[in-house]
Amino acid sequence: MQPLLPIQQVLVAIGKRGKWVLPLGLLVALALPNFANAMQVAIGPLLAILLVISFLQLNDQQSWFADLKRSVLLLLCMQLVLPIAILLFMRALSVPVQWQVPITLVGAASCITGGPSIVMMLGGNGAAAIRLLILSTLALPITAFPVLAMLPLHSSHEMLIRTALMLSLVVLGTYATAKLLRRYILAPYSQAQRGWLDGAAAFLLAFIVLGLMAAIHTAWDAPALLATTLFWAFVVNFAYQFIGLGLNHLFCMKLPIVFGVMTGNRAVAIFLTALPASAYQPFLLFIACYQIPMYLTPLLGSYIYRRYTSNAI
Repeated sequence: MQPLLPIQQVLVAIGKRGKWVLPLGLLVALALPNFANAMQVAIGPLLAILLVISFLQLNDQQSWFADLKRSVLLLLCMQLVLPIAILLFMRALSVPVQWQVPITLVGAASCITGGPSIVMMLGGNGAAAIRLLILSTLALPITAFPVLAMLPLHSSHEMLIRTALMLSLVVLGTYATAKLLRRYILAPYSQAQRGWLDGAAAFLLAFIVLGLMAAIHTAWDAPALLATTLFWAFVVNFAYQFIGLGLNHLFCMKLPIVFGVMTGNRAVAIFLTALPASAYQPFLLFIACYQIPMYLTPLLGSYIYRRYTSNAI
């Protein structure tokens, strides 16, 4: 076996501590507001690189489309039926609109690009997580419309379609890039390679959160609002994760970590590109706070998913 380069050894060390690297990224984002603002422009490129790394961690001998029919049905439940049901439930309870909208948007969003990396940190099936990520992204233009139509927003359907198509092209492009890297540059996939790829994924996720957390720095002068928003962000995130576990059981998918993590961790920021600024401005704080439970999932999820894998400890 070819010895690892020094940078690969560093990445292996980071990968072994990935569950702690992401919370460290949160702390840096909170402590360095100027750095967080500067990192906002790098979110897109870093997410693309992260997706390439996720594809590089695929085992080519695994079937991507096993149980495809059930996966599609479960996705429709997760990304279409669930947010509508949550919205109707909140309306029945007379939950204020300022909470109804962001909580519903979370459920309607596609899975986050870093989801497969988080799944693999917890010992889950990375290939199944990437398959769900692709299906989730491709389905977004269809599943989002009914949900957005039920919300008091003035969104551009044309812009939403364009954004979702761009995301689909990014997914396909990063997959092709990963295949070329695997064929012409990297050696066949191995446990040693997985070690430094895990580290690279954790490192990138920690940097990505810097840009996503910028909105929190505008709420320091309203600590009660910040604390309340953060509390509900945790409640919503873990509620969605437990719902994902329930859907996995209902559809007999035997992928609890995949559907738990991917149901709770959504790319809600995608809607910021499709909605007018006046529509989403009141919900930026919730979106920023929602990044915190997502980035703590590898750490806290170790206890939630302990029963499903010996790696989640």
